[in-house]
Amino acid sequence: IQRKWQLNLISFFLSSISAGRKSRHFASRWKRGGALTHHRRKRAPSVSFFFKFLFHFLSTLHRQVLKLCSQLETVLSCCQAKRDKLRETKELEQKWLEEKTQVLKAAKNHVEQLQKEKEDISVHSMLQDIKEKIQKMKAYQETLMECLGDILEKHVPLPQMEAGPSRRKKSADSQISQELVSLSEILEVLMNKALQSPHDPYVIVDETFWPPYVEMLLRYGMAVRHQENSFKIRLGAFF
Repeated sequence: IQRKWQLNLISFFLSSISAGRKSRHFASRWKRGGALTHHRRKRAPSVSFFFKFLFHFLSTLHRQVLKLCSQLETVLSCCQAKRDKLRETKELEQKWLEEKTQVLKAAKNHVEQLQKEKEDISVHSMLQDIKEKIQKMKAYQETLMECLGDILEKHVPLPQMEAGPSRRKKSADSQISQELVSLSEILEVLMNKALQSPHDPYVIVDETFWPPYVEMLLRYGMAVRHQENSFKIRLGAFF
């Protein structure tokens, strides 16, 4: 009986020791699990903040990408419209270039033809043609001067002698009228002076120029007086 009691006591002691070891192992595991849970709880806010930041960044990036895509579509449409316009301009320029090329070819052919004709015509015939033209122009000029003289003689004649009792006065008037030149002669002198010496086209007004003629020419702009010398006049640009 005593030995049995000793054996039971030893087994109880051993079971209590094993139970104590198990309880200590469980307690350590519980402490470690609690520490891990506490660490996870502490780490959870930082992870959630990271995911929130990542979501906000991705949403912002998405909006920026959409905005950039819309801008690129607008630029693409503008470029396409400009390309179409440039194509139309290119076609018009090509047509214009073709037309000008044809005109240039026609002009070159005409120049070549004129050169051939010029080579065929002799120098003598050209001189004769020029002389004939000069003679025709001189004849035309003489005709115009004659017509001008007739018109001026008819409508603007020289001053006539007035009838009176004094013979001396008659002789003086006739002498004055003989010394005066007609309006057509005054115009002819002015025109010849302008053509012969264009650098100095002024003519001196002497006693042969009747003053009313000179005043009429100056008044209607057919003649211009010299700025420094009032006794000089020239042909004005009345045409």
